[in-house]
Amino acid sequence: MTAALFGVSCSGKSGSNIVGTWQAAQGDKGIDGVITGIQFLQGGTFIFNYMNTSGNYSFPDSTHIKFQSPGGTLAFNFTLSGNLLTITDANGVSTRFQRTSN
Repeated sequence: MTAALFGVSCSGKSGSNIVGTWQAAQGDKGIDGVITGIQFLQGGTFIFNYMNTSGNYSFPDSTHIKFQSPGGTLAFNFTLSGNLLTITDANGVSTRFQRTSN
């Protein structure tokens, strides 16, 4: 997976709005073509549908999200607007996710 690395900090507003289950929008292939579902839990835990990878998420700033797992750290640009989450990798490739549940 390709990603840039960032420092640690949290933004409570983004964190509370992102909690829920998200599925790649129709026509989107997912992050790096494999991550098509993400579950964000209260307290900063995530679960990717790909290989059941889990770990912690945080927001280094208002435009980046960071995923930390035993396999490494990934950070992406992101935007969140209602039930639409867009994650963009370091190469400028975006994946749109739609919230399927809170």
